[in-house]
Amino acid sequence: GTVDIPIGEGRIGGRFRPVLRPLYRPSVHPGVKLSKAPSRAATTEYKVLSRNAKVGLVECTPLTNGVKHQLRVHLACGLNTPILGDHKYSHVARLAPQKLDTDTLALLKIRQAKVRHLALHLHLRSVILTDYKGRMIFLTTRPPAHFLDNLRSLKLQMPKK
Repeated sequence: GTVDIPIGEGRIGGRFRPVLRPLYRPSVHPGVKLSKAPSRAATTEYKVLSRNAKVGLVECTPLTNGVKHQLRVHLACGLNTPILGDHKYSHVARLAPQKLDTDTLALLKIRQAKVRHLALHLHLRSVILTDYKGRMIFLTTRPPAHFLDNLRSLKLQMPKK
């Protein structure tokens, strides 16, 4: 799928963080108050690689560059599917530890009170950089051990690549 929603700065609980800034057209959305706050175009492609109950392993590709926390904002606020361990974007209107459902807590063998200690499960698998001579450098890496351990606990399959 694709999430194509601009992102701008917003104030949540007295702090600034990136938020969705959808473009509304008066002809299509009559009566909607248009925001005058600046935003940047942000497009993310996503693909579900594995799923089990209420969790999934998702591959995301940002099609735009330089938008702060683009993947986190698009998943949490655009699709209502925050990344495991993303306490900053798990709640739209406040900053608080992530709330997990009882099935996910059971699979991870933790209590809700310990969720605040979960690391952010966001992994950059590959990136292409350009060196000072203009040559392309391709970098790839495997997810860290805690990421792979929790995939197994959640009964999610890492695709073979």
